[in-house]
This record gives sequence, structure tokens and C-alpha cells, in this order.
Amino acid sequence: MRTKQTHLGAYAIIASDGQIVLVRKRRGPYLGMLDLPGGSIEFGESPEKEDSELTIQLLKPEHESCTEDLQVFQWPEKSESVLDSSEKTESSVEAFQWDALEVISGDRCIPKPVHFAWKNMGASSESTVYDLLIAKDTAFEDPMVIKDISQPFRNVVNLQIGAQYFWKVIAKKSDSVLAVSAVRAFTTSPSTPRWLCVPGITNVRDMGGWRLSGNRHIRQGLIYRSSEMNGHVDITDEITST
Repeated sequence: MRTKQTHLGAYAIIASDGQIVLVRKRRGPYLGMLDLPGGSIEFGESPEKEDSELTIQLLKPEHESCTEDLQVFQWPEKSESVLDSSEKTESSVEAFQWDALEVISGDRCIPKPVHFAWKNMGASSESTVYDLLIAKDTAFEDPMVIKDISQPFRNVVNLQIGAQYFWKVIAKKSDSVLAVSAVRAFTTSPSTPRWLCVPGITNVRDMGGWRLSGNRHIRQGLIYRSSEMNGHVDITDEITST
């Protein structure tokens, strides 16, 4: 009498940008053929626990965490009050203790990057590259995309301060998608000012981000200031070109 054997499998359909993730079989009767990621379920194992080995574990920033301040060197402390010399009344303009700043030899205007890190894809990691996507919405409608990263980490500068971001990683091999990570969220520190990294120009900062009354903030991304821009930018009445 022939004994019946039942085999169960758990497979996933992972789609991104009109493509579907496939894996190449490394063992069994279908060695070398393409298949959906997944596999047989072992005795006592639930379908949810089946691991296809094609997962991207996001490490940093941790989910729902807040970053460190995004300034390498801090803005000076505020003075207790400012008196108008003519009217002897307290000014509404905040003053800072510029004379208390430590003298340094480097550039004080360098922004501190946000460090992104994730785990390698395992045995196939040597030929695997990654795309890092960062956005302000979970739909990633207008994301910052850093393509073809060869290592499982990347430092990113010029993010807005006090803002919530969502990020994910896509693993690729030979222009084919291997895996797409889960989406994680983090918030950048609200510490001002928002320094910007622009090669060849120093003291570039966003005039936004400062706190106003009523728990409001000046909108970021509208007005910038810097030094030495005249040596890098041709400013005309009609257009500004770099």
C-alpha cells in the first residue's frame, strides 16, 4: 500500500516598480530554475515563519527613533535678555552669545549626517547593490533615491530638521529586484540651525526651522543664506545658474 505524503509550501509575491521578485533555486529537482521566494514548511512550523533568506533587516535609524542633533558644532547659547539702547526696553529679537564660542580651526558649518544601515543579503551579497529611498510619506510619492549602493550603509546629509521621514531599501542584482525591505520611520532632531552641505561653498544654511510663538516654526526649504556664493554662482536678472 502506497503511503500518501503531503507537502505544504509558503510563497510570497513581492512587487516593486512593475517588477516581481524571483529567486533561483539552489537545491532540489529544480536546481537553477526561477521561482517565487519561499519554500516548504517544516513540521510544526507556521506559514508565517517560512523564511526565503531574501529579507532586508533595517538597522539604523531605529524605527520611530529621533536622531542626534544634525550639527557637528552647536549654535551658541541664548542670552537672557536684550535691551534696546535707545528705548531701554527688552527686545523681541533673540540674541546669542557669539563671544562665548570656542575657537576652532575647522568649518563650523558642517552638518552631521544621518547614518542608515541594514544587513547584507547573505551569500549573494557580493554582487548585490541597494537603492535607499527616503520620503515624508509612506506612499513614497516624491522620495529621495540613492541608487546602486555597494555597502549595507550610507550617510545622508541635508535632511530637514524636526521632520518625520520614512525609509526603505531595495536590493538588486543585475538590474533585477531581489527584495524590498519593510518601511521604517524616524524623526530628525529639531535643533537649529539647519546646515547644508554644498561642495565648495561654506556657511550654507536654511533660514527655516526656527521656532515661533504658538508652537509654530518657520517653514524650511524657502530661503537660504551662505558665504562665497559669488565665486560659484552666476546671478543675473533673469535666472540663477550654477
